[in-house]
Amino acid sequence: VKMKKKPLVINSDDFLKYPSVILKKICDKFDIPFDESMLHWKYGLQDSKLFFSGQLFPYSDIWYGGIKESTGFKPYDKKKSNLPEKFRAILDVCMPIYHKLLSSKFIVTI
Repeated sequence: VKMKKKPLVINSDDFLKYPSVILKKICDKFDIPFDESMLHWKYGLQDSKLFFSGQLFPYSDIWYGGIKESTGFKPYDKKKSNLPEKFRAILDVCMPIYHKLLSSKFIVTI
């Protein structure tokens, strides 16, 4: 599939390692002013209750539970993947697509 515009591809490891750099890039891409307050939020996400309550997004507690327990980005901690063997075939199908996307990712420069 050919796209008219190149998407902003961000590796999640890069985002967790360099959140301010990545957020600044996202803001630049969408012409939004960056603010340091984007790197921190209130514990429990009181300001985002509708989204994170499951009313708009039913799996929010599963996917974003850790965010509700924090107030900002934590230091990067690489996790070891323990993919069950029954999902290996799906991973094998997805990896070429992942690598194609990864080849056009935003390069972090510090």
